[in-house]
Amino acid sequence: MATSEFDLEVLSGGAPRDGVVGCLDAFAAASGLRTDLQFATAPVLRKKVIDGEWAGDAIVAPLPVLDAFEGADAILADRRAPVGSIRAGVVVPVDAPDPKIGTPEELRQTLLAADMVVHNVASSGIYIKSMIEGMGLAADLADKIVCTPTGTAVIETVAQNSGVTVIGFGQSTEIQRQAHLGVRLAGPLPGKLAKSTTYAAVIRAGGDEVVAGQFLAFLETAAAREILTAAGIE
Repeated sequence: MATSEFDLEVLSGGAPRDGVVGCLDAFAAASGLRTDLQFATAPVLRKKVIDGEWAGDAIVAPLPVLDAFEGADAILADRRAPVGSIRAGVVVPVDAPDPKIGTPEELRQTLLAADMVVHNVASSGIYIKSMIEGMGLAADLADKIVCTPTGTAVIETVAQNSGVTVIGFGQSTEIQRQAHLGVRLAGPLPGKLAKSTTYAAVIRAGGDEVVAGQFLAFLETAAAREILTAAGIE
């Protein structure tokens, strides 16, 4: 159940941050409930929820993470509210030339020519690692790859290395939200390499089912969809 301080506690992945914040703020304003919102990478989400380190009510996470929670009986299996999908994208320093990433082959050549390739160790980074391996570039890029713990750290690393040819990968919403750090979204992954991560909201087993259920119901309204779409969540 929620603590005495909050009526509803939510734990979310970082990529849909702006949309989740907007929806929770709107829900709190309409309901008058006291809410708390925390963010974590997918590996930390898994640890917090499956190991019982977080005892809140609603969780927003990628579908494979939610499947793992369901397998561990950590969430209610019969209730999910869609949040939406977020595309993986390429991030470069704001003043960098446009990288050639329009086709898988162009991206391959761009990676080979780069001085540094940056991705994180969370869900989006796991995909990028497998993509690089699938392109047969793991050995060629081994000395260039920098792995960071979070998407924010990817963006910070790209911004801090504008003096070299650096290519970073992250969720498009995170890149656009943190453009003020000195980066820009160069574009989505091309062609068959394109990747979207789909998020949904669920109720934690042992959480406040009534209040969390009300929040999930709000996420399915037209008002919530407008907020999520404005945040770049498809």
